Amino acid sequence: MGGTARRWAVGIGSAFVVFWLCLWLVRAVSFGWLPKAEADRWAVAGAFGGAMAAAVGGLTAWWAGRGTQGGAGAGPDEGTVRQQARAGGEAEVEQVAGTLGRQAAQHRRPGRKKVSQKAKASDQAKIRQVGGDRIP
Repeated sequence: MGGTARRWAVGIGSAFVVFWLCLWLVRAVSFGWLPKAEADRWAVAGAFGGAMAAAVGGLTAWWAGRGTQGGAGAGPDEGTVRQQARAGGEAEVEQVAGTLGRQAAQHRRPGRKKVSQKAKASDQAKIRQVGGDRIP
């Protein structure tokens, strides 16, 4: 199971657990302000459990939707890329932050990359830095 799928599983599971925990809590604990009728207590417990599950579900959906940012397991369109190049003489340097070649066209996704590029060239050197995908 990939990192993002695992995050979604945790998010859905935590919302489910919070709902049932809140439902049990309102049914088991006797608060003075809760209604006395059985049907009304179930309605309040369900509403409270649903509200808490929605809150937890919203937070975990935001977290799960972010995917992995940077660290281990980051895909080609995620994280931070820093490129630095220094070339002299007749050197040629090419740096691509995304995917190079035909794969770039086949696997194109909206990037979430932060790219920082610096370059210094002297004499007849050539430096080419691409912040995203490069399809030759």
